[in-house]
Amino acid sequence: MTEIDVLSGKDDFEKLENEKVVLLDVEGTVTPGERHVPKNPRPEHVYQVFEGETFEVKTDLGYWSGLHLLAGERPSEYFQRVDKWWNGQITREEFEEKNVNQLNQLLDRSDHETAQDLVEWYNQSFLNLREKSPEIVKAFHSEEFSVGVLSHTSESLSITAAEQLDADFVVPSWTFEFEEGRFEFIEKEIYADDKSEVVDEMKEAGVEEIYFVGNGENDIDICERADQAFMIENKEQINYEQLDADSGEFEEVIKKVRDCLGGNN
Repeated sequence: MTEIDVLSGKDDFEKLENEKVVLLDVEGTVTPGERHVPKNPRPEHVYQVFEGETFEVKTDLGYWSGLHLLAGERPSEYFQRVDKWWNGQITREEFEEKNVNQLNQLLDRSDHETAQDLVEWYNQSFLNLREKSPEIVKAFHSEEFSVGVLSHTSESLSITAAEQLDADFVVPSWTFEFEEGRFEFIEKEIYADDKSEVVDEMKEAGVEEIYFVGNGENDIDICERADQAFMIENKEQINYEQLDADSGEFEEVIKKVRDCLGGNN
């Protein structure tokens, strides 16, 4: 398996100078979207979702809210803390201190010997790539694009996705820091709404062309700044027709990617 490069910031992006690059989002783009648990979820519901169970009354479950639900904090409570941090009611350190405490308590209750083992298990369980997602990567590779994963999940989940997709690099957003097999900190590289800054830094580093494939609200700004963007329509609150992007259902987007690249992929 080819080693995945981790590139962060202009200095790293200079490795892509004069190259054509495409950045892929993960949740809702190369995966079908958010998982769902019942309205008042409990930790065991996460395991049931991983085993393929579905629920009629649904609560959205993303990467981070799923991990914290395993630790005993419901998504509504987790997102209240996120809002408090984002609005300055609590500090970043206070936010992360509780995150780390919860995750270490989860580790102590689990069968995993180290935090690294727990994260690896969670990543493999959480990641449910669409069967045809590798076709997008193959199409861009055939036109000599370097393919990167840019996700609001963890660096380790992005690497797992990149390995399964046969992508070339990841741009980290959040990175787990470990000490002696336990969670120590979660380092923020970029926040979801700041992903478009990556395009600016890549252009400053001399990247020739930048394409983007995404789906969600935090992808809107980056798709407007990329040279060419594709958006998978699966968010009711987004008016995709108003975006500067080719959009459609997942398989329609695959066709639009191929047509854009020359139709021979």
